Amino acid sequence: MKIFKIYKNNDQYEFVKKGWSWPAFFFGIFWLVYKKMWFEAIILFAIAVILRSLTIDYHYIPEQTFQIIRCIIIVLFGICGNKLFARDLERRGYSIIDSVEADSKDDAISKVIAASN
Repeated sequence: MKIFKIYKNNDQYEFVKKGWSWPAFFFGIFWLVYKKMWFEAIILFAIAVILRSLTIDYHYIPEQTFQIIRCIIIVLFGICGNKLFARDLERRGYSIIDSVEADSKDDAISKVIAASN
């Protein structure tokens, strides 16, 4: 069972799983854009461009160091992705209304619907 935090803004609900985020781990900047986290996507893109430029164009960072930094960033996205999304929801005016234990997001949605009826 996973724990999902339920956020609400007007009549819109968002469900954020607690813990590791596989989509953030695998898709990084694309996941940020999909979740409409524009500021974070721009920051990540800028970091990637600067690091790549320092590695290829200026040779300030060795390729191996660049790859290690890249791996660290990818793992951090897996660890912190859901926390970033929750923080972004709160910044956009969503309020946490509940937490629910469920097997999946769909199960969490059905539990919230059942509880509200």
